[in-house]
Amino acid sequence: MARKDDGDSAISLFSFQDIITSITGIMFLVVLLLMLMMLSSHVPTHKSRQVTESSKALQQELARLKEKIKALQNSKNILDDEINKIKKLSPEEIAHMKKLLQQQISQQQEQLDLVNNSIVQKNVEQKKLDPMLKKLKAETAAQLETIKNIKQQIAKIDPEIKKLEKNKSMRTKIMKFAINTSTPRKPVIAEVGQDGVRLINVTQQNTIDLRVKNDPQESFDKLENHLKTMNNSEYYFSVALQPGGFPHAYKVLKIFSDKNFERGLEILPDDKTTLANEVTP
Repeated sequence: MARKDDGDSAISLFSFQDIITSITGIMFLVVLLLMLMMLSSHVPTHKSRQVTESSKALQQELARLKEKIKALQNSKNILDDEINKIKKLSPEEIAHMKKLLQQQISQQQEQLDLVNNSIVQKNVEQKKLDPMLKKLKAETAAQLETIKNIKQQIAKIDPEIKKLEKNKSMRTKIMKFAINTSTPRKPVIAEVGQDGVRLINVTQQNTIDLRVKNDPQESFDKLENHLKTMNNSEYYFSVALQPGGFPHAYKVLKIFSDKNFERGLEILPDDKTTLANEVTP
């Protein structure tokens, strides 16, 4: 019996219920007194607006108090239900619930320890990775700078590349028109500039440079001597004329004509454009 008395006194909340009930009664009494004071007091006409505003404020305050009372009553009902449930439990059931709660707490503590250990391990790994990350960032920045410099260099040489590609395309077109594929004879291109003639053997892919700086006449003499070693039934010539070689065009064509070599004529766009080492189209 003494054990049962001790259990009842441990979970008794009658004092809390008395406090709630007393507060509720006091609030109702205050509200009633305020209402009586409002009804019995004589308000002058010139203060009617102030009284109306005060009345609205009191009504709002009364509504808030009612909401608080309602919330407190709900809390009281919930607490009463919990108390009744606990009162119905036997000591064995209470001990079992306590054991379950302790197990749950222990499991949660173990999980918390695991999480903390994982956090510590991650922090250690992060500290190890920080130098590597800094190194990678530095390397990435250096690579980006290198890429930037390469892009700048490409931007600088891109016009030159386009110019070279255009020049190559033009040379290829000239080669296409300069070579007569309808004859079995081998094509030789005679490139004429201001310093004389350079022969380009398309079939053998070699160049015979007969030019003499500032002395084109000597170059033409060399050409005549070289043509003596070639058979006009085996080779034909196509003259590629640079702007600097315009004054010598007639002379070169006459040399080939005198030696009975078939010849064609193509005009190069400038003195820097050359057909040397071009691949046969």
